[in-house]
Amino acid sequence: MQIVLCIDDDVMGLALRKLLLETQGYTVLAATGGLAGLEIARRSNLDVVVLDFQMPIMNGEQVARILKHDRPSLPIILLTGHVESDIPGALLSMIDSYLQKGSGDLLASLQSVLNRRKLKRLPGSVSGQISCRCTSTNKSLAEIQ
Repeated sequence: MQIVLCIDDDVMGLALRKLLLETQGYTVLAATGGLAGLEIARRSNLDVVVLDFQMPIMNGEQVARILKHDRPSLPIILLTGHVESDIPGALLSMIDSYLQKGSGDLLASLQSVLNRRKLKRLPGSVSGQISCRCTSTNKSLAEIQ
């Protein structure tokens, strides 16, 4: 079962997201702020984080920076009421997906991010396999084309 950490200071939105994801078979851990979310992340084997941008005390950019420092391969989906142009470029470079709250695309984005993560974990890449096959035939790429 895949484990999702949702971090958002909006308690109602957090509860609805948790219910939605649990009905789809995800295990959902929830935190109502950045500090609590970081503590959960440090002691849990997470598959993905759904993170709000605008939170008191510690905003989404600060949380994402620490998460990426501690666990660089952990995917982060930024879920916010802000338009993308309002999000700092540094934060956009740390996240794997961006969603505006209320867009209704959370499940699709979550599945997409998790599929990409799964592909990255496969031994060898497709291009690596192609390269190995070409060299094992002792033909150059030019001869094959």
